Amino acid sequence: MSDKIIPFTLKDRVFEFSFKLPGTVKMNMTGQENITLESYQGNATAWVPAHSKDAARAKLTNMINNIESWLD
Repeated sequence: MSDKIIPFTLKDRVFEFSFKLPGTVKMNMTGQENITLESYQGNATAWVPAHSKDAARAKLTNMINNIESWLD
């Protein structure tokens, strides 16, 4: 019976977040991030691959500590 079990793995989707950043940004980078970030005059957009939107937001807030506010 166990040979008929098909493993199911979720694939990452890319979530887009818009947010405001202060003038100085502190980032924690370990080298394992796969996050794209654009910032201009305090407005930023990030594209984060993850299984869910909550997981993507958690990854982003782990990398950037001082997000002022979310725009989405």
